[in-house]
Amino acid sequence: MLVILAAGSVNIDTTLYLPHFPSAGETLRGIPASPTLGGKGANQAAASARYGVPTTLLSRVSHDDDERQIPDP
Repeated sequence: MLVILAAGSVNIDTTLYLPHFPSAGETLRGIPASPTLGGKGANQAAASARYGVPTTLLSRVSHDDDERQIPDP
């Protein structure tokens, strides 16, 4: 039986929407979107679990304001 152990980061991604792609030297003000769960480890674990493969994520979460937004398994 195949089992995946994903080891990697878990973090909160912050995405900003821009009215257009900035030109060289141009500064744009981004429109914030809601934060989303991300990180290479979390993304790999989620992808393999979506395919029905038993998956475990091994990761460490920092102690900062974003920590409270990361769900416990």
